[in-house]
Amino acid sequence: MRWTRIASLVRRDYRCFQNSRWKWMEVFYFPITSVIIWGLFALWSHELGTELGKIAVILNIFWSYVYIVQSTADIQVNEDMWAKSGRNVFAAGVTVWEYITAHSLFSLLVSIPALLLILLVSYVFFGLNFMVAQPLQTLHLLTITAFVGVTWGIIIGAILFLAGRDFAFLSWSVFQLFIMLSFPLFPVSLLPTGVQTIAGLMPLTSIFEAVRHFAVGESIVLGKAWILSVMYFAFSLLFYWWATDYAKKTGKLVKSF
Repeated sequence: MRWTRIASLVRRDYRCFQNSRWKWMEVFYFPITSVIIWGLFALWSHELGTELGKIAVILNIFWSYVYIVQSTADIQVNEDMWAKSGRNVFAAGVTVWEYITAHSLFSLLVSIPALLLILLVSYVFFGLNFMVAQPLQTLHLLTITAFVGVTWGIIIGAILFLAGRDFAFLSWSVFQLFIMLSFPLFPVSLLPTGVQTIAGLMPLTSIFEAVRHFAVGESIVLGKAWILSVMYFAFSLLFYWWATDYAKKTGKLVKSF
């Protein structure tokens, strides 16, 4: 891979993002308003003598963050398909690995100001200072959350290469299913045995469980989450390699882009 080409693609993604109002709404407006909604619920629940609202709003912060990282990368893939601009990128000699690396890096860069704004809103309006009170645990949780977001960005990007631009909705619907099966707002131990098995295979299940403990000041354990996340990342690379190779051989790459 050539990092000069990757840097050029990142700049290209930034220019496309800069000129697209709906992308700004997707990355900034919806996560911030969502935190405000849950933050107001946290204030009300605190008056009732429960910390459930606080747990919910902190969970929502990490939930929004991982969604921003994943969706931003795959929306860029979608846009290349819709505008047929991807063929110019690949015709210029960019490899599929440089392509997905650039989108992943751009999604991480865009997620930083969005995350900072979300944290600022949660601190100023709702007094959530966990990022100051527990900086190392916060950084640890954000790191693994971003890692999972990038991993799913690669997996869903591979699916888009196979499915084509008619299935653009997969860029957000697939990950939403994955979130649901991770049960962010519900203890896995209360689920039926079969559902517990499915949830146990999701790295975000352990992350969300850790966030719930973190929200009430308890210690967190992320060993299982890291093991599953690395396994998913390895799978994402293999799946992306197979999907792009298959798309090239069958002509889907040319048709999609």
